[in-house]
Amino acid sequence: MRLYTASQSSTSKKYAEFKLPGGHGVLWDPANELLWALGDKDLVALTVGGTPAQPSLTETRRVALPGKKGGHDMAPVFGDKDRLWVTTNDAVYQYVKSANGFTTEYANADKVNVRLVKSVGDQQGTGQILRTRPKSGCRASWCTDTVEFFGGTASRTLPGAKIYKARWFRPDYQ
Repeated sequence: MRLYTASQSSTSKKYAEFKLPGGHGVLWDPANELLWALGDKDLVALTVGGTPAQPSLTETRRVALPGKKGGHDMAPVFGDKDRLWVTTNDAVYQYVKSANGFTTEYANADKVNVRLVKSVGDQQGTGQILRTRPKSGCRASWCTDTVEFFGGTASRTLPGAKIYKARWFRPDYQ
């Protein structure tokens, strides 16, 4: 994972680097001023330090993923700054920062928590959850043409599409 010094110029090639096998996603946590990173086996919290010209990434927390690992997606749980959505090859979890642990106790978990979820997220206010996962017959092994919704409408399909991840549009992130 690399954090480039883009503020120095659009062609800057300087960066800070953090090795994370299977790195699959990063998320800035404005409440705690941490950069969360998801890998094959771990969820890691990093402090961004240094200067704009010479940034640094320092590991402040590492927690092993539950189950057979294979971290895949990470997103904020809107309306709860203490939680992150985290998917692995086996399940859909919420990571509770204050408890430093994972849970499958959340609304609609009985429907949402399945294997091989490529993306998950919730809409603040409505509690509606979206999810994507590979669909048989899609033109690639990782895609779907359908975004599933829980706690509201059932799904939306775009025939012929190759959807990998879906997100709620939230200009007021956390």
